[in-house]
Order: sequence, then C-alpha cells, then structure tokens
Amino acid sequence: MNDYHDISNKSRTPIYLQVVKLIKSDIESGIYKKGERIPSINETSEELEVSRDTVEKAYKKLRNEKILESVPGKGYFVTNTDLSNILRVCFLFNKLSNYKKTTYDSFVKVLHTKANIDIHIYNYNVKVFDKIITNNLDNYDFFVIIPHFHPGSTGVADIVKKIPKEKVFIIDKKINQLFDEYPCVYQDFETDIIDALEEGEELLRKYKKINLLYPKMRFFSSEIKIGFEQFCKTYNFKYKIIDKIEDEEIMYNEAYVIISDEDLVYFIKEARRVGYLIGSAVGVISYNENPVKEILENGITTISTNHEKIGEIAAKMLLSKSKDRVKVPFTFKRRNSL
Repeated sequence: MNDYHDISNKSRTPIYLQVVKLIKSDIESGIYKKGERIPSINETSEELEVSRDTVEKAYKKLRNEKILESVPGKGYFVTNTDLSNILRVCFLFNKLSNYKKTTYDSFVKVLHTKANIDIHIYNYNVKVFDKIITNNLDNYDFFVIIPHFHPGSTGVADIVKKIPKEKVFIIDKKINQLFDEYPCVYQDFETDIIDALEEGEELLRKYKKINLLYPKMRFFSSEIKIGFEQFCKTYNFKYKIIDKIEDEEIMYNEAYVIISDEDLVYFIKEARRVGYLIGSAVGVISYNENPVKEILENGITTISTNHEKIGEIAAKMLLSKSKDRVKVPFTFKRRNSL
C-alpha cells in the first residue's frame, strides 16, 4: 500500500474515506489487480495506524460500491479495477419519507452501476447541511440537493456556492437565488396548488368552506399556504388554515386539503367517529398520490407531483451534464372523497 502519509487526522475528510481513497488509488495504479486479495482489516489497521473499526467501515463502503468482495474465511478480494467511470454522488435529503424514497429509487434505477450514491440527511438544519458539504467537497463528483429548511433559514445559496457549479443538481424545490445558474428538476409549490384546486373548483363549490391542514412544525413549503390563500381569494372561497387537526372539530359541509398522511389518517378516524361520510358530509383532498389512496375510503382525491419522475429526470440530466431547469407535472386525481 502506498502513500501512508495521506492518512491525516487534521484533514476534513473522515479517516475511513481517506482509507477508501488510498485503496482505490492502489487499485488504479495496479498494485492490486482484479481477483487479488488485499491486506486484511487487521493488517491495514496496523499498517496505517488507524483503528480496526475505521478500516472495517472503509472496506464495507468499498464492498457496497462493488469494488471489493468479501469471502468468508479468506478475506477481501478486488472485483472491479475500472474505477474511472464510476461517479461518486452525494444525495442530500432534508428527511426520509416514502415520497423521497420513491425519488431516490428512480434516481438509482437510471444510474444503476454508473454511480456510487451516498445519502446524507440534514434534517432541515442549515448548519448540518453546511457541515456535510464542507466536509465532503473533495469526496464526490456530484451533489444532488433537495433544499427544504427550517422557516427563516438563511445562507443556503452561499453554502451551495461552495461546491463547484458543475457538480450541483437541485431537485424537488427551487432555490430562487440560484435558479438561473444551476440545473434544477422541481415542483412549483405555489402555482401547483393553485392549478390543482382550479381543476377541482366545481367540486369544491358544494362545500361552504375550504380548510388547509398546514402543520407548522413539519416544515412543509410555505409556498403551499401562499398558493392556497391566493386561490381562495381569487375564487371567493371562505377558508381557514389549521395548524393542529387534533385541536379542531371536523365541520359538516366543509372541505379539507390535507398535506400530511398522518393528519389524513387522524381525519378519517375522526370523520368515522362523528359519523361524517367522506365525499358527502365532508370533502377531502390529500397531497401526494400513492396506491393506498386509490382504495382508501372508496378513493381519496389527490393532488401530487410525480416523485418518480423527479428522480428519473435528475439522473438523466446528471449523466448528460444537462443544465436545464425542468418543472415536473402536477396532477389532480378526482375520486369519491370530493
């Protein structure tokens, strides 16, 4: 193994990733050939003077990237020596959810064996987001960013600008300050809800009021609320924005636009408890389509972007190094809940 001095406790790059980089370098330079056994975890730990756990983590990453394989009782062997075309992608999530997973899975499906993709979760926190990017600037070929942050967060654009422009892809939501400069696959939350509610306007007219369940502490895009209010004012609907559905009584002959699936479940239970038939006594529109909503309560009306399409388009743009800005279609699916 070469370049022991490259392992540094002062580097921003985690030690295990330094070990990964060193082993990849040895493979690319021909020190380890395809099918050959590399030093054991204990041998590498001793040779590089780093902990066994650190080396084990590095080997696991190399195995996940299909560069090494482990053979029980024999050790680790090189399975791939052509590393030059494997892209290293950092996928930055604000949180994990079923819809984010759909986007990620379609992204991975397109890239398949062309990339190794690491997930980093910053939990809406700008400081965590900054730390992830700052510590990994040299570790990835591309950064795919889903930019959702706590209300009032600042400095996001400046953090993104730390990354070389050609490495950045923004998906799911625009960063307005960067929209003209970076490739983006996005929803337009404000205009999307307006367009969708316009499509269902005639159905909504049978209800005396529209309520938006907008839980503040779950950090949904504020543009949804803005678009909802604009629609109601433009079309002269009475409306209310509700933070906590648990604190509200479900009202007869009113419609509810429900963003969170947790709130949807609670709403359905409450409607059953008070004897309100959904689609007759009360109306429901739920955010984000999934197969369950097609059969739940004899069909829940949904408004939704195509999360699978976001991942697919983003992956194809990354492979082609496209700089386009693509708005993903938003659909209204009318079912018996409205």
